[in-house]
Amino acid sequence: MQTPYFEDLKIKSPLYPFSFFITCNKNGRIKINPHWHNHIELLYFVSGQADLYVGGENFTAKAKDMVLINACEVHKIVSTGDAETRYIVLQFDPEILHISKTVFELKYVFPFTHNNSAHQKIFPAKNLKDTSVPSIIQSMYDEYDAQNYGFELAVQTGICSVMLWILRSWKNAGKQLDTEALNREKDINRFTKLLDYVDLNFHEQVSLDTAAKMCNLSYCYFSRQFKKIMGKSFTEYLNFIRIRESEKLLAASEKDITETALTTGFSNSSYFIKQFKRYKGISPKKFKDRISRQQI
Repeated sequence: MQTPYFEDLKIKSPLYPFSFFITCNKNGRIKINPHWHNHIELLYFVSGQADLYVGGENFTAKAKDMVLINACEVHKIVSTGDAETRYIVLQFDPEILHISKTVFELKYVFPFTHNNSAHQKIFPAKNLKDTSVPSIIQSMYDEYDAQNYGFELAVQTGICSVMLWILRSWKNAGKQLDTEALNREKDINRFTKLLDYVDLNFHEQVSLDTAAKMCNLSYCYFSRQFKKIMGKSFTEYLNFIRIRESEKLLAASEKDITETALTTGFSNSSYFIKQFKRYKGISPKKFKDRISRQQI
């Protein structure tokens, strides 16, 4: 197999963390080389079939099958047969599953954000036939395509519904979903206190050393455990929260870029702009301009 490459996925719009599109072999064979990205991906096959490699496994997906590709999971897709192969692709940032941003949800999000997950990747048509999953996927696609008022909320709700169905499907099949770290109530309580603190004090300088002390853990152990559970380093998480808050200011206040950066805890506007582009795929100025145009 070819050496997998990292695809720096940029969602089409910075205003919502998901994207829909159709992949079809009408104009030739589908051949997507091995790669990985930070987003979760769902594929729903409408027609035809394809050979897939996902997370170390090879299998064939056919019409009305659904495929789950975890964040950071290596995958490749090659269409097979003479019939037209057509499938819906939904890509979304794992952040969309963190509705309340609390440790409470980690045990539900964790199985989708780690590339070493051994859970089921393909959900055959026979398992989906008597469920609402196909109709939810089609409804989400229609909402995304039409983009009527509130479509973002409709798509987010649909994503959470499908992922909940997947989790319950795994659970009913006897899959072990919890991890050792998440089963330890003491660690959960430690991180809950820290995340609550960050939500309230993101504008202050919260160092890694301070965070470790809040959790009563050594610097090194805290760093390893935080990344293991959250899927990102503490600094990355803090920047993520700050960028999330900066979006609100850019959309609803008259603050300029520098004021927004300082208000949300960034030491300077240059670093803020760099991090905003990293998380949103667009500069904060262009983001603010787009928001303004939508409100006209």
